[in-house]
Amino acid sequence: MPRVPTVTAQFNVYVDGGQKLLGLATVTLPNMQAQTETFTGAGIMGEMEVPSRGHMGAMTFTMNFRSMLDDPLTYAISIARNFDLRSAQSYEDTTTYDRGEAKERYSLRGPVKVVNPGTRGPHAAWDATIEVAARRIEHYMDGKKVMEFDLLNGVYKVNGVDVYKDVAAAV
Repeated sequence: MPRVPTVTAQFNVYVDGGQKLLGLATVTLPNMQAQTETFTGAGIMGEMEVPSRGHMGAMTFTMNFRSMLDDPLTYAISIARNFDLRSAQSYEDTTTYDRGEAKERYSLRGPVKVVNPGTRGPHAAWDATIEVAARRIEHYMDGKKVMEFDLLNGVYKVNGVDVYKDVAAAV
């Protein structure tokens, strides 16, 4: 069944397997940008940028809050935590035009690097943030793991394919 993704119907974020974070407005997932090196030389007509297989630039997971009460304000900076983002991704079936919900899950682990309690104003949201330096990322769709990246353990898999396998085998 071909599906056209539409909107995120709803999501929740859980910390360390338990507490559900309340007051979340949006979440910005880590940007997975390969580290690159630029080459020039004989036989190359200019510069050639080469991504390094399995090596990523620093990745940050950001949670934006309208308000923060109780536990989120007490997160210690630099302590590694597990964050589990679970969302319902709406889609439309291209053959029947029926709508449905796909189960999406991101599991992220890393140290909290910023707790910003935001601003204050009368009758206004706080616009607070928590930023996490992502070390491990797993992405699931409808219960199937579609991506796994572990910065410190040499794991990078996409749709079951070990992207880093040849590099690991060479060393």
